[in-house]
Amino acid sequence: RPSGLGEIAALAWSPDGRWLVSAGSGSFVRLWKTDDWTYHGFIPVRQAVQAAFTPDSRQIVLAINGEAGSRGHGEVRVYETVTLARQRTIAPVSACL
Repeated sequence: RPSGLGEIAALAWSPDGRWLVSAGSGSFVRLWKTDDWTYHGFIPVRQAVQAAFTPDSRQIVLAINGEAGSRGHGEVRVYETVTLARQRTIAPVSACL
């Protein structure tokens, strides 16, 4: 078991079937290419509790639990699927996480 994996809280398939993302209590969100099951890369983020793709599969959307002291507020982050670059952050988000 790789270090920093933690428990898996969410798995999401891209609508085009080319990608699988896993998120959870560990230090990283991980992305795989499903055509040959190669590991594509990771997003360094803690406490991702939900993961989804946009309908065109071009972006990954993550719900992140709030840090200690944030009064339970979290945020939603959007990443570009191929480069894993952060595109947008929506914060604070409460209660729905």
